[in-house]
Amino acid sequence: MPVLRFFRTFWRERAFCIPAIVTIAVGIGATTAVASFAYAVLLRPFPYPESHRLVRLTTVLTEEQGASRNMSLLDVRDVNERATLSSNFGAYNDYDSLLQGPNGAEIVSVSELNLQVLRALGIAPALGRLFADVEDPGSPVREAILSHSLWKSRFGGDPTVLGRNIVLRRASYEVVGVMPAEFSFPDRAQLWLTMDSWYELPLDGSQQQREQRAFPTLGRLAPGVSLAQAQAEIDRIAAGLQREHPKTNRGVEVKLVPLREAAVGPVRPYVFLLATGVTLLLLICLGNVGNLFLLRVLARRQQYAVQSALGAGRLDLARGPLADSVALCLIGGTLGALLAWFAVEVLDRILPDTLPTWLSLQVDPAVLAFCFGLTLFVGLALGIAPALMGSRFDLAATLGRGSRTATSSSSRGRWALIVVEVALSFVLLVGAGLLMASFAQLQQSEQGFQPDGLIVVRAMNSQVASGSREQIAAFYAAHHQRILDRLAALPGVVSTASTDRVPYVGFKVRNGRLRVRGSTDEELRFMRPIASADVSTDYFETMGIPLVRGRTFESIDTADSAPVVIINEVAAEILFSDREALGQMLHFGNTVTPTNPYSRVVGVVGDVKHDAVESGTLELYFPSSQWPNAGSYYVLRTEGDPAGYGPAVGDAIREIDPGTAMVWQKSMNDRIDETLWQRRLWSSLFALFAASAVLLAIVGLYGLLSYSIVGRRSEIGVRLALGARPTEIGSMVVADGLKLVTAGLTLGAFGAFAVTRFIATTLDGVGELGWPLYVATLKCQPGPSARPKDSPPQSVPP
Repeated sequence: MPVLRFFRTFWRERAFCIPAIVTIAVGIGATTAVASFAYAVLLRPFPYPESHRLVRLTTVLTEEQGASRNMSLLDVRDVNERATLSSNFGAYNDYDSLLQGPNGAEIVSVSELNLQVLRALGIAPALGRLFADVEDPGSPVREAILSHSLWKSRFGGDPTVLGRNIVLRRASYEVVGVMPAEFSFPDRAQLWLTMDSWYELPLDGSQQQREQRAFPTLGRLAPGVSLAQAQAEIDRIAAGLQREHPKTNRGVEVKLVPLREAAVGPVRPYVFLLATGVTLLLLICLGNVGNLFLLRVLARRQQYAVQSALGAGRLDLARGPLADSVALCLIGGTLGALLAWFAVEVLDRILPDTLPTWLSLQVDPAVLAFCFGLTLFVGLALGIAPALMGSRFDLAATLGRGSRTATSSSSRGRWALIVVEVALSFVLLVGAGLLMASFAQLQQSEQGFQPDGLIVVRAMNSQVASGSREQIAAFYAAHHQRILDRLAALPGVVSTASTDRVPYVGFKVRNGRLRVRGSTDEELRFMRPIASADVSTDYFETMGIPLVRGRTFESIDTADSAPVVIINEVAAEILFSDREALGQMLHFGNTVTPTNPYSRVVGVVGDVKHDAVESGTLELYFPSSQWPNAGSYYVLRTEGDPAGYGPAVGDAIREIDPGTAMVWQKSMNDRIDETLWQRRLWSSLFALFAASAVLLAIVGLYGLLSYSIVGRRSEIGVRLALGARPTEIGSMVVADGLKLVTAGLTLGAFGAFAVTRFIATTLDGVGELGWPLYVATLKCQPGPSARPKDSPPQSVPP
């Protein structure tokens, strides 16, 4: 039976079959795992009906060097009213809030959105209804929709929850619906409110200004309408808004971006590099397996010659090798699928919880079908080619010579495969070296502050203030100071501070508008990305941010005193390159109002990095004593290990504000490491591919040299009989291997140069590779091992 014959062959030639199966499993497994990841990121449809029609609406400011922003609510309203080829454009916003309850407050992720967003997504509630159309006279605006998880955890899945009131920090809301379990837009949202409920609250009204372009916007293309057709209509609408509102919309363009591109755009280069790396690894695997099959067929030439002499045709000679190759590839492919499943499970566990909920990592059935299709193709290719080569020989010559040597053409083919393997492994090593070097550089780079001994606490205070801007600012400043004083009393705490944003945590960098008061007139400038924060008095001391000149915030900077601001060195150089920055008047925002006046620059501090690759950002710091800031972060400078403080920090905060909900508490070093997870993941995977490629190249080179020794046994015997020493024979074999390695390195150097240039120009924060890493990579390349002096050459029987 064919199965029994295969197992007999497998046991008899296990030295060939086991390496072939393992090599195929590694190649197919790695390919399937990476293909599953790439499919989840780039191809798997979003969990919404006809998700390919969903688009994001963004603003492009041509007068600010094409800076991209979100939309203003008034522009969204106008686009909705005038567009016919696309519809249901709605804005949304998300934040954390406190949900009050009988057992205390609970932090929930809230999304405020327009009803059009839910209509565009096309998801019906599992219970109840969506928001009422606010255009209907008298309709309520304080409505809430629960997520399925919040409905289960907070209300026990009670269907009578509809009509109940829930209390957040700012107001109470009526529950009108519960969404399905799989719905969490925009990402991990637990509670949805109407955008109109925000307008009803006593805010400063800036959210309804046309210049306030801060809201992500989602819409849907009409059936049968292409993106280009819809974009042409949006261009006409944007041009009309420019004519109607020249003061706020001059140079403002509106672009449609597919939701997939908007969601995965920053990750796409990494996925492409990962796919390229695994493709190179698969090519090396196929080259290795091809060499193994080719050597096996050539070693059987004597057997094929005897079968041919007994009347076997070429089809008969090809049938056995073809069946064996397909069987081996199917076994290796099955093991590869299991390996891919295991790898995807491990990858899903080690990735951070902050990944988008739509990014579900699993071995997709389509990817699994691709895996087995590729396996079958590999089996046919590896079976047919060697089988045809083994059946096309000179019968008389083969029977006369035995199996002394292979033909020169087949030898050249095997040598070419080894050269290509060495070249590809060199390319992978150089690429991995570049990614790992950039990751190490990011870890060791100067942050602009002192992260050692620093604790960051994310908390949600229950206190809510009301009144004028000055009254609210004074209330929160006093509330935060009481908490800071209690935290400072903890043993080992050197200093404390509060802020609404922290580097590597919540310090959002965005394109902002600055006004600088000149010597004669007011000067309007559109500047580069800006990071701003409201901070307490001791923030710079606690963070370890150096003061370059001027002063930091002091107790005299109160809600009743003149507004002040501190800027970084980059801002001082860009805004005031022709004069001293101290004493200058600066305004950050769209318009100057009594609630947002000019601020005087009183200090210049060092530049701070806010994420892994950001640099050259303008930084503005405002005193939290002058601006209404509920605050959400507390920073502690400690003498000992930050990990040793545990729940003591949370207990101290709740002594002052029992209603405070603790979100998390981490050391700054841990937080910085968490932000680098992508670089760590990509560089680690690329390094794994590179190490596998080197091992496979070593195996291929060893197999080729071993076979060459076996094929040249007669020649070696003659050389020894004529007086050649074993060391000379070993040197000859080593020289053959070095020629192949040198040729592979030469070929790989060109590919490595192109790869490093591509990586450096594609990925932010990655520089080009210097010659020291090239040298280090060369040392990792495979080479023939030198044998001990006077040892006889080793041979491996075919």
